[in-house]
Amino acid sequence: MVVIKGTEYYHPKSKRYVDMPMTDILQMVGRAGRPQFESSGKAFIYTTVEKESFIKRFLYERFPVESSLLKQLSTHLNAEIQSGSLSHFNHCYE
Repeated sequence: MVVIKGTEYYHPKSKRYVDMPMTDILQMVGRAGRPQFESSGKAFIYTTVEKESFIKRFLYERFPVESSLLKQLSTHLNAEIQSGSLSHFNHCYE
């Protein structure tokens, strides 16, 4: 079980409370339940009413996968060829 007792933390440089990054919240929620010992886990998140729907959206909705690999693929392949880790390349078309 994971209990998150708030979704803000004090930021000393700005001298105010700021929102936790969603990646940090998702990381903590992911710690609920250990696959080798338990079949499920529970996470409790205490936050303000204003942030509730925003957090629920991140927890329950799927996110589109975004990749920029295609735009950079030739650069990566050229780097692998230059470094010597690729000795040959077979084209595969479907």
